[in-house]
Amino acid sequence: MNASRIATIDLGTNTILLLVVELEEDGAFRVLTDRAEIARLGEGVDRTRSLSAEGVERALEVLREYLHTCRNLAVDEIAAAGTSALRDALNAKSFLARLKHELNLDLRVLSGREEAAYSYLAVQKGLTHYSHSEVHGSRLSRVEVERQVELYRSKTIAERKQIAGLEPKRADVILAGALAIERIMTLFGVDEAIVSDQGIRYGLLYERIAHSRLRQRRISLRLKRSAISKKNN
Repeated sequence: MNASRIATIDLGTNTILLLVVELEEDGAFRVLTDRAEIARLGEGVDRTRSLSAEGVERALEVLREYLHTCRNLAVDEIAAAGTSALRDALNAKSFLARLKHELNLDLRVLSGREEAAYSYLAVQKGLTHYSHSEVHGSRLSRVEVERQVELYRSKTIAERKQIAGLEPKRADVILAGALAIERIMTLFGVDEAIVSDQGIRYGLLYERIAHSRLRQRRISLRLKRSAISKKNN
């Protein structure tokens, strides 16, 4: 397997993420860039069941920039996937058609089960691999989650934007996210969680690595069979 460069794109309801790696012959990889931009593609989808024109344009702008990055990094393969907003929006097909027509980008819409599977694969594999993130692999206690819930609940959106370390564009959704984590920890009776920042984009990458290794093994097996056949003849 020759060294190659692979990009994975996770088009989420709020955030679009890009991962570009150089894949080595032994299956190890080196991260070239790992980016996240808040585009709010799915803003209002729960209410309208439709992607807004503004959300679509924001997403297209981010994706154009990501594809430009991929060209500059000489990427060999791009795997792109979309999640909840594209499952729910009635006009998702027209958006996918624009991606193909304007950006020549094929994007696969994941089912809820597939989204969970890729996320699990990313966590399962990712916690055994190096990560440049200080967040990845850290531990989060339920006490800390409860503290953050109360912090966000006590502040207005404008005040949350001033919290150090919090992305201002997440100020209006951070409380819901913290509450979801708190409810999950309570439901399963856990007092601590291991944090992973390697989501679907890494799950797509690990799938590509597995496929590459399988192809390499098949090629190696065919070459061995061919050599044996020539020797016998």
